[in-house]
Amino acid sequence: MCHAALLKQIGAFLEFSRLRRPQIIEDNPGIAFGATGKVLGEEWRTMNPETKKKFQDIEAADRLRYEREMEKYNSPAVKAVRIHHHSAMPFGVELASTEDVSAFIG
Repeated sequence: MCHAALLKQIGAFLEFSRLRRPQIIEDNPGIAFGATGKVLGEEWRTMNPETKKKFQDIEAADRLRYEREMEKYNSPAVKAVRIHHHSAMPFGVELASTEDVSAFIG
């Protein structure tokens, strides 16, 4: 697994924005990007705690996913594969694909 293949963890507000942004754009044709952000921010600030907690729970679950992926990425077996590929490949040559390394670590 190359570092670029790791998905960073998603924050609660970013997940809310990802889900809500399309509806705001549909409801407000031609709305500017910055104005969309202001609407999202205002909705987030005034959101009831129960609804906000759902997004915070998604963030917590995704944090665990990210930590597990980083543990695998930093494991000695995967590090050995990365080091081997980096030292064996001339500059500019493609490194192992995510599938190659995933097969190695199971």
